[in-house]
Amino acid sequence: MKNKISFFLLVFFIFTFQRRAIAGSEIIPSGSFIINMGVVPQTKANGLKPYGLLYELLKNQNIPVKWVINTSKIKDGIDFTNNGINYNGGTFIILKVYRTATVNAVIALWQAKGVVGATSIGNFFVDVFMTLQFAPNWTLDKDNGSIVLDYFSNAEIPPSAHGGTSSSGWKYPSQLGICEDIFVMPHADPTWATHNNLYYWNKNFKGNIWAACHAVSVMESLKNPGLTIQMNFLSTTGLVNYGSHNDGSLPYSYSNISDPVSQFMSALDASTDNGSERIFLPLLLGGWNPSSKLIVYDSTQANVPSISPGPAAVAIYGRAFGDTTRGLVMYEGGHDHTNGTIISQVAAQRAFFNFSFFAINKKVFFNVDLSPIPGVMIHGTPYPVSFSLPPGYSASQFKIKWKSSCGGTFSPSDTIQNTNFTPPSNPLITECLLSVEIIDSCSRKNFASRNIIITPILLPLKM
Repeated sequence: MKNKISFFLLVFFIFTFQRRAIAGSEIIPSGSFIINMGVVPQTKANGLKPYGLLYELLKNQNIPVKWVINTSKIKDGIDFTNNGINYNGGTFIILKVYRTATVNAVIALWQAKGVVGATSIGNFFVDVFMTLQFAPNWTLDKDNGSIVLDYFSNAEIPPSAHGGTSSSGWKYPSQLGICEDIFVMPHADPTWATHNNLYYWNKNFKGNIWAACHAVSVMESLKNPGLTIQMNFLSTTGLVNYGSHNDGSLPYSYSNISDPVSQFMSALDASTDNGSERIFLPLLLGGWNPSSKLIVYDSTQANVPSISPGPAAVAIYGRAFGDTTRGLVMYEGGHDHTNGTIISQVAAQRAFFNFSFFAINKKVFFNVDLSPIPGVMIHGTPYPVSFSLPPGYSASQFKIKWKSSCGGTFSPSDTIQNTNFTPPSNPLITECLLSVEIIDSCSRKNFASRNIIITPILLPLKM
């Protein structure tokens, strides 16, 4: 009787931990893995390599990751505490139900690389800002993408994520289309003729743009020949040209502390203090769009208010033109964020990665629902498993791949929408992670995972 009750309590808690959410607060079960993003001092190992682990979990392991942010914290403040450890800097959590032997091996590998984390003790509630489901695919600017290559190597995100290590796999703005999601432009001399597609790509495909240095002020003032369109994505009338204003005056100020892009430790000042444009100023009689979020700014910039109403932004982002149907745009001052102190380098590059993971997970993808699949299965017994697609989509548009962490078989195939899963014959109760990958024609991968319990026999609960 004791074993029967223990089994059903286990099932009950698994479903409780996966589903319970109260006004943005979710319960994190004991045994989950917490990636500590607030280790001080920040290094490339403890501050940037976690994004490599995050990419691996989302891209290759089909594991959703919780992004926890305390909405009321101060700069570098605590997100939550577990087992006497304070977690800061926007924390990533892998729930206990997804910690298969394979996933634990992946975590251990990245801990050996310098990622810091711990297994949670006890069940606790946290503010989950977002459940990350998608890994970004970046497209680097063909002319100047090499400037950001070190960002990816520091995080150990593979070259395949951004088109490779040479410009042969990168693109000009005119080449962007439906299959590109984040365009990275660390430096450029934009003209309407060469860069106008950024306006349309951002509109038609919700393309996300990250830009730095003087590409920013030049692009914001670009107009079409008929003067009916301007690429002032984040400002109301454009920006002061980079050659017409002074640099910033350190130290900088920080705002929107609980914003996802703000989840970095310490200051990024020193790594943005280089290049031909280190700070961005809206034109007189203009300003930033009300929906644009100011992350880092200079409250004492010399040209405010004489040639600009300010604020003088070092890092700012938002929906282009404040239009929720468009993609996100972010500007970050400086030419190369591998300059300055290590701490500032990590902070500046973390802002870039925070924007990237946030932007791709805010882009409209459909969600795959596996909840109709039973959460408890008897070994050796076939069960129908399937997923549904929103109206307008057909399974024929995708490559489908079912996977199981515990073995078993899919019949008649593991590459169709509706199939049957037979759990392995195992005399012991076994946790198993069942997942499906759905890959579109652009090689974007959507996935869903379902934790199930496999038991030799389904016994009734008698209290």
